[in-house]
Amino acid sequence: MAIILEAVAANGAVQRVPLADGATAVPAQPGLRYRLINDAGGRVAPAALVKRVDGDLVVEGLPEDKSLSLQGFFTRCTPQDACSLSMENIGGEPDEAVTPATQPVAALPEGGFLMYASGMTASAAAPPRESEFSFKPLVGVAGGLAILGAAGGGGGGSKGGSSDTTPPAAPVITSGVFTNNPKPVFAGTAEPGSTLTMTLDVGSNGSSDVTYSTRVASDGSWRIDTASATPTAGSLPTIAEGVTTSIAARATDAAGNASPLTTGTVTLDTIAPGTPTIDSPLLTNDATPLIEGSADPGAIVTVSLDLDRNGTTDVSFTTTAGSSGTYAVDLGTATPTSGTLPGGKLGDLSTTDISVVASDLAGNASPAATAVLQVDTSIPPPPTIDTIAGDDAINATEALQPVTITGTLDPAHADRPVSVQWGTLAPRAATVTGTDWTITFAPADIPADGVRTVRVTYVGTAGTTSAEAT
Repeated sequence: MAIILEAVAANGAVQRVPLADGATAVPAQPGLRYRLINDAGGRVAPAALVKRVDGDLVVEGLPEDKSLSLQGFFTRCTPQDACSLSMENIGGEPDEAVTPATQPVAALPEGGFLMYASGMTASAAAPPRESEFSFKPLVGVAGGLAILGAAGGGGGGSKGGSSDTTPPAAPVITSGVFTNNPKPVFAGTAEPGSTLTMTLDVGSNGSSDVTYSTRVASDGSWRIDTASATPTAGSLPTIAEGVTTSIAARATDAAGNASPLTTGTVTLDTIAPGTPTIDSPLLTNDATPLIEGSADPGAIVTVSLDLDRNGTTDVSFTTTAGSSGTYAVDLGTATPTSGTLPGGKLGDLSTTDISVVASDLAGNASPAATAVLQVDTSIPPPPTIDTIAGDDAINATEALQPVTITGTLDPAHADRPVSVQWGTLAPRAATVTGTDWTITFAPADIPADGVRTVRVTYVGTAGTTSAEAT
């Protein structure tokens, strides 16, 4: 005959766990109402032994020598959030139940305390403190949960079992506050060998939706994958984009001592950041150039360099986009997050493929922005570009008027031809007077809204193109 532990939550959610052969241990969950049923939903046995062993509620004497231990029943469940075990189907009446507040009937000779006996209410039979329990020898089980002999001698308060009364430290949740997985994976640390119980409140509306338990590994780590883990109570609702889920985790040791509660949140975010831009010069005479551009504010920006252009990243750098949505990596000072930059610089005459990806705290990654960076340390220095429109931004009013861009050349290259490219417009020749250059764009030529890089070069006196300014 199958014996099933049924747990009913306050919201009506029902979880059923079949008892295994021999002993079955289940962490008790605050607020759940438990009862034992057979596979037809009815009586399990005409009698059973229900007792307290340390902080656990243990049911023995079940058919086929099966037993049940509700771990932490007396330590994890509180009067405000009590759990209970119905005596129905194991010798009691439907309205009879054991709770953490139930007083024991008597001490047991092997240690622990009898919590229920047929025809005897625990509150009437038990003395006020465990240390004063009178010992009544258990002489048999028949026609009810337990039959006690006549009251015996004092016998003191032998509680037996472990003397461990020190609770574990509060567990730690390390899996982050954002996820892109609608069935999240949770992880953290807790006391090795303890039982980690985690309850989720999807939507953070104050109600517990689902509870999971797992054994903490010997190295103190724990992990619960909600896509594959079986809940001990409730079920995981569908988590919608942007919804925050409250987490409550507690560790309970083998003696039933429960840790303080650890709380946290996780928010579902499946939307990737926008594609970043690469706005720094792509032709330079600097072998340790600054690579910069724009990305979503707060995004984690990874700049990858393929030095030999064979399709494999040789070195990468990571930075965070600022609140204004800009990022910068100085190859002369930045520390690589992977790989190495030979000699701490690019080649004096080299071509490098650049890839820039923005990601968020949930792990969503943007499409990559790519460019080809050319270094030639022998070419003339870059020109300068004056601030455009007073603040490097064109507003709606300014976009209705011609926009003039100006700058200067290195004195050694005065009066040399200057080329200006704005966004995706074709390069245009600027007007050059000595070391000053200028160019004007009509309103119809001003690029559409967004970040549009201005790139400027000139042809030096030796006929070579200068490094680029942006």
